[in-house]
This record gives sequence, structure tokens and C-alpha cells, in this order.
Amino acid sequence: MEVLKEEEEGKEAAKQEAAAEPAAEPTAEPSEEGEMMQPQEVGRRGTIMTQEMLRDLEKKLLGIEITVPEKPSIITKDTIDISKLPCSYQSNTPEEEHLLEVADNFSRQYSHLCPDRVPLFLYPLNECEVPKFVSTTIRPTLMPYPELYNWDGCAQFVSDFLSMEPLPDPLKPPSHLYSSTTVLAYQKGNCFDFSTLLCSLLIGSGYDAYCVNGYGSQDLCLMDLTREPCPLTVKPKEALWEKEEAPPKKYAVRPPRDLTSRFEQEQERKRQEKIKAEEERRQREEEERLQEVDSTGTDPLHGLRVHSWVLVLSGKREVPESFFIDPFTARSYSPQDEHFLGIESLWNHKNYWINMQDCWNCCKDLIFDLGDPVKWEYLLLGTDKPRLSLVDEEDDTLSEDYDIENLGKEDEDKCFDMPHSWVEQLEISPEGTHPPVLFTPCPRPSVPGPLCGSSEAGPPSEAVLAPRSHPSSPFLPTTHTRLCCRGPDTSLACRRGLHC
Repeated sequence: MEVLKEEEEGKEAAKQEAAAEPAAEPTAEPSEEGEMMQPQEVGRRGTIMTQEMLRDLEKKLLGIEITVPEKPSIITKDTIDISKLPCSYQSNTPEEEHLLEVADNFSRQYSHLCPDRVPLFLYPLNECEVPKFVSTTIRPTLMPYPELYNWDGCAQFVSDFLSMEPLPDPLKPPSHLYSSTTVLAYQKGNCFDFSTLLCSLLIGSGYDAYCVNGYGSQDLCLMDLTREPCPLTVKPKEALWEKEEAPPKKYAVRPPRDLTSRFEQEQERKRQEKIKAEEERRQREEEERLQEVDSTGTDPLHGLRVHSWVLVLSGKREVPESFFIDPFTARSYSPQDEHFLGIESLWNHKNYWINMQDCWNCCKDLIFDLGDPVKWEYLLLGTDKPRLSLVDEEDDTLSEDYDIENLGKEDEDKCFDMPHSWVEQLEISPEGTHPPVLFTPCPRPSVPGPLCGSSEAGPPSEAVLAPRSHPSSPFLPTTHTRLCCRGPDTSLACRRGLHC
């Protein structure tokens, strides 16, 4: 036993001495077969990593700092020639400078009174690195295309025409907000660029629209529609027409005998039931899959992701109730939808409002009465929204003459109108919108003759909604006539779509 212990101690000492000695430079040595060994093979066999060497290597690796380069903005000085932009893009007018001072003072007071809330999104930089107030970035524009006169057409155009770019930091608003002309030229932008362009089109069309700075779900911010039902599978609601009952006749003709086979009817019924059961099974599997995804894929940033969308208030354009528009997908949502988790502020081309209501229940309990200063703190006094009266009607401390004369003068002194937008007029070429061909086939004529859409009347693709005064324009003016596929020389009934 003592001999074995001595041999083991000798082997351990030899190993320690071999590890302590510096590794000799590998040289080519002849092998048993007489061939020369490669130096790399000798080096691999001779190097032995000890625990101390591994610890030193680990310390060196931990000391290495890797800086991840920030994702560049979608539009930089390298991609756009700033010298060709107008002067309003490269500098501020005295009115805009005064507005920035007012906004900065407002932001400091807000941060002092509400230290727990995030800083306001008031004056980001534009493409020329010039600070611009967010309200002046909105340029209300009415496009000369009827397809862009309603809110759904404007939203669909913005969603299809622009490419979505996520925010550089999902927890903060962007540092730059580019003009809608630049966004249209490059056809891409983030959610704030989408909302600014859509709000400009909606206000120009007569809607009471606002850009919203708030918080959304992960699916909303990343335009993830995997949990949404496919629009192709949703059946449109059929209009219910009330059938007029015919007056009873004195002499009624007996209906013909039913000669259909009962066996065939039974087989058809079974086939329809089988198809319906298969659809229900697929729907249940899809719901189970979505539930599994929801249970496993919890978002660690839920409630913190910044998103921008458009708010349309009721009143103008016969809008019955307020609703949200997601500019990424052009879908409308109710304020009670769970995708919208909170609102920090909103603005239009005239003023800026801060939400002072609690969003613990998302946006379900928010009251969008912008004239209530308790719920919505405004930046500028000169707003078109009605303000609540803070003075009791029965308070007789102020005389009526002082109320009428002096209070109006004080409001005039404090009032500051929003400067005009610094953005140029928005223009969209007809080639850029790619409108769909609007063709409505005419019904069967009541008199004998060639049917509409037949070879004698021309192909169906030639029948479009053509203008009255501009036949070559691919878009419709405000007044248009529905032309039959036979041509413009048709009767009034055919132009109304009744018959040829």
C-alpha cells in the first residue's frame, strides 16, 4: 500500500510540474510511421487548462463591454437632402419660439405637480433636428379623392401606403417626429407618424380627430393579428328586408307537387350537419390554441408599451359615438377595448390636453369631455372646446359689469392661438393610391337586347365610376354618375343602376 501511495504522489507532482512549466513551442516531430506531425496537433495535445487559468479567462471575458449600436431612425441626414426643404422645416418663427417657451414652462409645472408621471411628449425634433410642437406637425388636408373622404377610406389608405416601423425604445415616445410630407415620400414610419398623417386627413375631412399618446398591448404595438379572426371567414351581415304580403286572391292556383326525393334531402341534411360539425371542431381547436398562447406568452412589458392611435369624438360628420382607430391595421375599436391600456395625452391642430383621470381600468372609464379641466388639463386657453363654469351662479361677490367687461379682457390677454402648421401642403398622386376598379354589373334588362357585360356591350372591366367633368381622371369628384358598360349614352334609369 505504501508503494502505491508513493507512486500516486509522484504522478501528481509530475502533473503539477508539467502545468507550471511554460508550454514549449510546438515543433514538428516524426511519428511512429515516419511522417511529420503538424505543429497544431502538438500544441493541442500539450496545452492543459488549469482551474486558475479558467478563472483568469472568465474574469477577462466578464470585463469585456459590448456596446450595441442604437437602431438608426428611419430617416436621417444621409437619406434626405435637408437643403431642399423649405425654411419652415429648418427654423422656427417667433410665434413658434413663443409656443415652445410656453410648452417648456407648462412641462416644468407639470413635472413639479405630478412627479410620478412620465415627461410629456410636447416638442420632438423634426427631420432637420429642429424642435417642433406636436400640434403644429398636424396639417389638416382634404384630398380631392372621394375614397379619402370617409374615415375608413383614410385609415385604409394610411395602413396600406405606409410600412410599419417599431419604436426604437418600446417604453418611450420617439425623439423625432417627421413631417407627413417626408413620411409620404419614404412610405414608412412609426405609430406616431401613422397617427399624425391619419389625423391630418381626418381633420381635413371634417372629423373631430385627435392624436393619442398612450399605452397599448403587445399585439397592438407590433401589429400582431394572429389572435384576431380572419376577415375572410367573417360573414357579412345580411340586410333584413321586410316582405310585403300579397293580398289574398279569390281564386288561388294550386302549387305543383313536390317531386324531390326524401332520401336525397336526408343525405343533404346529413352532409350539411357534418360540415357544420367539422367547422365547430376547427373553431374549438383554434380557440384552445389561442388560449394556450395567451397563457404561455405573457408580456413582461404589459402596460408599459408606448403606442399612438387616433381618437374620433362624436358630433361632427354625424358620428354617433366616440371610437379609436389603430393606424397600423385601419381597424376601429371601442374605448372599452382591452388593447388600449391607458392615455397620457392627446392633441389636435389647435390644442394639447393631458389626461388627469385614472387608467386603472384601461380606457373603459375615461370620459372624453375635453371641456372639463378637472379631467383634461389643457395647454392653451384659446380652445374651441366649451369650458365648465368654475364660478357659482349665485355668487354675488363680482358685479355683473365686471364679469362682462373685465373677464373677457383677461381671457383675451391670456389667450394664445396655435401657430399655423410648418408642414407643406400634403399631396398624393393618383398613381400612388392605386384605387380599386369600382364595377357594378347592371341587372338583367327588362327589354330584349344585349346584356350588360356581354361581348356586344364590352368587357365588364370597362364599366367604372367615371366623373362627369373629368372623364380621364381615375378618381371620382364629389359629384359623379354611375355609367353603364354600354357607355355614357344611357337612360337615367340605367345611370341610377336600375336597368339598361
